Amino acid sequence: MKYSWSKLIIYFLLILCAIPAFSMEKVIEITKGSTAVDLLKEIGVPGGEAYDAIEALSTYYDSRRFRAGQELTITMEENQIPVLKKIEFQHSFDEKLTVIYNGYNFEANIEKLEFKLAYRAASGIIDSNPYLAMKKADMPDSVIMEIFRCFASAVDFSRDIREGDSFKVLYEMYTDDDGEDVKGGPVVFVELMLSGKPMQLYGFVNNAGFYDYYDNDGKSVRKALIKTPIDNYIITSRFGMREDPILGYNKSHTGIDFAAPKNTPIVAAGNGVVEKASWNGGYGNCIIIRHTNGYKTLYGHLNDYARGITPGARVTQGQVIGYVGTTGHSTGYHLHYEVIINGKKVNPATVKSPPEKNLTEKELLRFFTRRDEIIKEFQHLQTTD
Repeated sequence: MKYSWSKLIIYFLLILCAIPAFSMEKVIEITKGSTAVDLLKEIGVPGGEAYDAIEALSTYYDSRRFRAGQELTITMEENQIPVLKKIEFQHSFDEKLTVIYNGYNFEANIEKLEFKLAYRAASGIIDSNPYLAMKKADMPDSVIMEIFRCFASAVDFSRDIREGDSFKVLYEMYTDDDGEDVKGGPVVFVELMLSGKPMQLYGFVNNAGFYDYYDNDGKSVRKALIKTPIDNYIITSRFGMREDPILGYNKSHTGIDFAAPKNTPIVAAGNGVVEKASWNGGYGNCIIIRHTNGYKTLYGHLNDYARGITPGARVTQGQVIGYVGTTGHSTGYHLHYEVIINGKKVNPATVKSPPEKNLTEKELLRFFTRRDEIIKEFQHLQTTD
């Protein structure tokens, strides 16, 4: 029996189609200097598919914000030609992003992960180093750092701590279905016993919707504005007259420049409402936050904005709002930071922090009720542990 070449080709294709495809998962890790597209192509994903998938991902997440060490789970269908079926990764503790091929194109989806909320109590004696003492009590770093921020304006942790001082802490913890800890939530209560004198703070949501910390009498001990809204920085230019590095002549510099690596997180200097989050001339990508008593802060030359940072959004002190870049009138990666009081730009290094707004009578009544509930919860956990 003779077969034409065309029939042989058809038979061959039918045989290929009959071979069952199988799926396999691969986990790839973002490395320094690499892109998600490059890593996908390295594991056999065709270039066109890799680009289309990452483009779909941009609906929810800018792939330029991937950090070294982040892991992506890749599902591929292996046959004669590998086909990308799905990408998934957890970009925050309670959200998972997926990109799925639906047979025609790639679609991105975001899934909200559900966790249970529990309270954790911890206490201990400080021998010399408060951080090590709190780590010994199995407290997450995020909770310890929050405690340091709470007392930043009242306690010098390098000088005020004495051997034999102690701490008590109640904080929230998110757990998964198996009861495993996932993420430490905000501090609910903290007491530092320094040289026999107790200092106590309670977490409380005021009528404006801000979570802040107050003492036993309902007074805030935290400054309204922190001095430096960025870590891991070098000050390259201060407030005042200077020679403009681009224009070449003396010009007033209306803020402080903090040089830092690209995409270093920038935090809100204080509680407030986002007034602007967009391109702003020489400032490039810029954020302006409105605080109390006529105070505003400005953050310029950003590479990107944090998720949810849009005009009208409420932000809390220490919340990540954006990432260091070199957009606009800029010669290198840095944050340009300004403080503005009633329309006048002032030196951020010497400005006095605006006074915190006191709790109203109705807020105080809610605060005292909440304070008593917190004390009972802490005592209950201390008894059952």
